[in-house]
Amino acid sequence: MSIEENDRKTSLPGLRMVRGIAAVSEPGVRVVSLWNQSNWPALLQEQYTRVRAASAADQARLCALWSTYHSYQGFPFMLRCPGRGATEYEPPCWNRGAVVEIPCARIDLGGDPVLAGGIYDESRWFRVTHSMHPPAVCGTRRTVRMRSVGVALSVFPDALGHFVPENLPNIILLHAHLPPDVPILVPDAPVPRRYLQPLIDSGVASEGRFLFTPLKPDGTTVRADKVYTVVNSHYSNVMSGDAALRLARDAFAPAGALPISQRSHVLLVERPGRSRRMLNRAAVTQALRSAIAEFSSSSEGSAHAESVRRLQLLSWRADPRNVSADLDAWRRAAVVVAAHGAGLSNMLFASEGTPVIEVCYDDNGNANTRGMLCPAMYASMASNLGLPYWVTTGAGTYGTPMTVDLTQLRTAAMHALRAAYRGRRSAASAASEDRGRGARAASKSYPDCAASGTGRRRDGASQSERRLFQ
Repeated sequence: MSIEENDRKTSLPGLRMVRGIAAVSEPGVRVVSLWNQSNWPALLQEQYTRVRAASAADQARLCALWSTYHSYQGFPFMLRCPGRGATEYEPPCWNRGAVVEIPCARIDLGGDPVLAGGIYDESRWFRVTHSMHPPAVCGTRRTVRMRSVGVALSVFPDALGHFVPENLPNIILLHAHLPPDVPILVPDAPVPRRYLQPLIDSGVASEGRFLFTPLKPDGTTVRADKVYTVVNSHYSNVMSGDAALRLARDAFAPAGALPISQRSHVLLVERPGRSRRMLNRAAVTQALRSAIAEFSSSSEGSAHAESVRRLQLLSWRADPRNVSADLDAWRRAAVVVAAHGAGLSNMLFASEGTPVIEVCYDDNGNANTRGMLCPAMYASMASNLGLPYWVTTGAGTYGTPMTVDLTQLRTAAMHALRAAYRGRRSAASAASEDRGRGARAASKSYPDCAASGTGRRRDGASQSERRLFQ
């Protein structure tokens, strides 16, 4: 489905749709802050960052496996499969983000809780991304009046795999740019409370900054003199650009990345429940320990021999009682390994440059298994965060346990350890991975949008960001 067809299927009679960044040019809308940044399609296409398979042969296999991928974001483009391009492409530093103020507007909170947060006024509804559905304007049964409020909700706003990568960065952007007396509306649910509490505990935000609001189909509408939200020029994806995600990472780790010499483990995410649980988990842990041992004794690992020898394998599962320990575990990871799932959203808290290995599933979403192709949302998140990324597979489906391909995993683990401890691939590794692809052997230095001709343009943003971390 094209973006235009998507718009037509979600039109709202009587209200004109305002798509994404177009809000900055709308009558009456005030631009609080406007900036240039880069987004994952440009970062990948221009090879500032990379998403890789374990080998050239695995890349060819994955390109064939996912050849029918039709999503706005998908692995065929990220893996540089022949003939595949981005649905939306903006050159590096051409992506625009903004915080805007919409006067005399309403927020739909009482329709479908999964799709809450639509903003509208008497003549317009502001469709922030292609995934946002029209607000239930005729379903209002209760109106809450406010002077001003900030809101940045996306689909499934109280789910870990959506709140952290999609909502949390925009909440932090609002916090950085709005006056301190403006509350920011967030879902009243365990996941938002869990991940916002560290910002309150550290003093980054005050206790009253976040207005925790239940999302339920009770017809509640907020009507405010001023509604603030975040918009972006990349419309076909709810993922923010690189500046937004990096700002969020810095909010949780203002001291910056932990040096690789102080990283203590390879973090292996344990999935609860049945779906995508690793059936051969014991063999997976053995393969990862074997890769650590081999890298430690190799000439490539010799420069970091002492710190690599101390490297442990940490099987990680979220502790609902201790979010600080969880954030610290991700910050201290040298490499992250996880089956596809919401646990990968915690890469927001990994130190800059931490390699990530995602284990997808071999099922291609055909009608017999009623599955779906492995979503690439976490790969796009990693690209915006500048994290080296490998995708491997296992035998299984989205909703079933799977058996991890140990050959792919071990090969990817060796590549990831080299990336972590050397900061780049070895020449041999680069040649092996890129043979036959026509790809350049190494990623380029990260684009500095502030120094480019399209450099960041902000109204009070620098001061706001400094205030955020004081």
